[in-house]
Amino acid sequence: MKATRIDKDISEKFNGRAVLYELDEAVPYTKYNWESDEHTKEQSFYVVASAVVPMFGSGPETFLFPCDSEGNVLDWGELPGSFVGGLDPQQAIDGMVDYFNNHVDDEDEVDVW
Repeated sequence: MKATRIDKDISEKFNGRAVLYELDEAVPYTKYNWESDEHTKEQSFYVVASAVVPMFGSGPETFLFPCDSEGNVLDWGELPGSFVGGLDPQQAIDGMVDYFNNHVDDEDEVDVW
């Protein structure tokens, strides 16, 4: 898996800084439907890295979320690579790419499902 940063400012949709990435392979995620209380397996070729210091929380955090090509979040479940303790979108993306390239041989092993 490779991630390419898209030069498009989407920070106005988020608190803090947000960076949009396009992936050469789809990233799997679990989408939860609150009305039906069901989980479905989905995939996205886009990820947003959101770096923020929340008003109430444990300090700076950089979380990854599946999104569409415009940066609209498809599900708020955090993807592998998300971390607390820093504001570094590239570090989060590198962690996600490492996870999928080196630790997942089969899509059934992805712990976000």
